[in-house]
Amino acid sequence: MCEEVATIHDTIMEECINRKVFDYTISPFRLMIGKDNSGWAYPLSIKIQMCMIGNQDLGACAVIKEITDGSMYMQTSPVSDGMRIFILDKILFETLFSSVQVRNDLKRIRLSRISPLIPNLIENC
Repeated sequence: MCEEVATIHDTIMEECINRKVFDYTISPFRLMIGKDNSGWAYPLSIKIQMCMIGNQDLGACAVIKEITDGSMYMQTSPVSDGMRIFILDKILFETLFSSVQVRNDLKRIRLSRISPLIPNLIENC
């Protein structure tokens, strides 16, 4: 998952450097999924404000907050890869998989094979 975060980080930095003009507003970013010490997912809200420090240095200030809304979260591979489970939260695991699947084997599950309707819903939303 570090590679995915690095890709998003690089994209954000490239956009900021290419713009060269900053509006100094605080921009919210899409939902991010973190991983706790036990390996469970937890949702994060991230807001970033970019600014120039002097004429050459780029600065950033981030507000990172855990979302505690009672929802369940999971991150999967793309639909084209069968939606393999990368990470999910403990409540979702206990609700859907704990009685039939060992946690260590979750990466072998392809949600698109369990429910072929899921990829169609995602692609048409």
